[in-house]
Amino acid sequence: MDWPVSVALAQAVPTLPVAPGLHYEPKTDGHWLVMWRTTEPVRLQTRSGREVSAA
Repeated sequence: MDWPVSVALAQAVPTLPVAPGLHYEPKTDGHWLVMWRTTEPVRLQTRSGREVSAA
């Protein structure tokens, strides 16, 4: 996987779509992060692409 990764952005919609295989994730206050681990230490990335692993 290339670093940084592209992150899907949420959209406001009047009703939730219904179809097999769709999943939903509620967003509350906090940070959106992408996290993964390979043979290297864990890496954390913000939605904007900034690495925040050290924080």
